[in-house]
Amino acid sequence: MKRLLLTITLLGLGGLAQAQQQVCISFDSFCDGISYTPGAGFLWEGYDCAGADSAISAVLPQGNGQIRLVCQAGTCDVPGFYGYDIAILDLDIPGRLMQIIGIDNGAVLFSNSSSITLSQGACPFRPDVEGGSALAAP
Repeated sequence: MKRLLLTITLLGLGGLAQAQQQVCISFDSFCDGISYTPGAGFLWEGYDCAGADSAISAVLPQGNGQIRLVCQAGTCDVPGFYGYDIAILDLDIPGRLMQIIGIDNGAVLFSNSSSITLSQGACPFRPDVEGGSALAAP
């Protein structure tokens, strides 16, 4: 239990996440979001704006509520769906911001950013958000 609470605190989600409760990080300008479940990790929810989800390949806590999530083709469904190799998502939990970068063959294809909203429970399915997916190049 101490390890679980330490992990939640390091990730900057301590105010919302309680033992075995899911936290949603919704991207305000886009249809998709990230959920975090203690013991299960991070899940990219609704990345296609139609309900598809994918586990996150790598989670790299940066300290002070900053988290880098990495999805690589072959271990995470997200980049392959949109036709590139790597999606890097930087979350600033205290600042309530996110930035995503799509990379293919070592070149940055796009960058999207948005404010984020944290809530307890599963992420809501939001297919009607005008911005589409954060993973789609503008």
